[in-house]
Amino acid sequence: MTTGDVHQVLVGRGIGFGVKVGDTLAITDEHQRFVHLTDEQAQFFESLRAIDGHRVEKFSTAVDLAADILGPLHPSVYVLLVEHLSFAVDRLRRGEGIFNAIAGEIKAVFPDEFAAAEVMLQYINSHLDNLELPHSEAGFIALHLNAALGGTSVKAPLAQANQLAELVAFTRRVLGIVDNPAIGSSHDDGLELTIARLIRRVRKGAWRRNDATMGIGQQLTVEFDLAQQVICRILSCSEMPAYAKGEAAFLAVFLHGCVQECELSRDKAQRQN
Repeated sequence: MTTGDVHQVLVGRGIGFGVKVGDTLAITDEHQRFVHLTDEQAQFFESLRAIDGHRVEKFSTAVDLAADILGPLHPSVYVLLVEHLSFAVDRLRRGEGIFNAIAGEIKAVFPDEFAAAEVMLQYINSHLDNLELPHSEAGFIALHLNAALGGTSVKAPLAQANQLAELVAFTRRVLGIVDNPAIGSSHDDGLELTIARLIRRVRKGAWRRNDATMGIGQQLTVEFDLAQQVICRILSCSEMPAYAKGEAAFLAVFLHGCVQECELSRDKAQRQN
């Protein structure tokens, strides 16, 4: 719609359902949402004209499901996600794969948004003919949902997920934990979730004390040193502060368990061969 020289779009749940171009919309206070369009946003809406109306309806309904789970979302998500999902479907139809290397990290950082994305994905796949978006697509959707919750760009949640991915990759590299098809992927070790929770505690300043810190530092020297490096990277400092030693001890014990599990899996694979 146009008001003076300002172009606006009306969005909301159920708006435009069952109507045709030129019909008058019955708008209530509950549905009324006006969004001022920047030039970039206007381009998005121009591109939506080329998207099949059935897709727009189903994808928008999927966003409604996410809003039921997460709460109010910024209206722009209806535009951004509909276009993103439409491109994803087109890629699949062309035989192109969809891969998300940091899906695990996104799930660990944004568990609520990822769960809502899975609901969306299940609904969308149930309405696609002879096609199914892969589970990894939930990671991309979750980023959009988080951005819509805070009214920010997708770049913000993506940066958080990438930070976690870098920390996890660094940790596995130092410990020598690598993906091995013979023993299964190491991405089931819970490291993403553990470090994601650590990052949240660090940001809140909720440092845990560990009465066994000294013993852990002496017995698990490699893991404890690595844990300190991880915390320093999170804090962007060169030397870990004393108040963080308890967290380092907890992380060191977890890392020690990861190494043990990796060794057990490797031994099992060797016996089977």
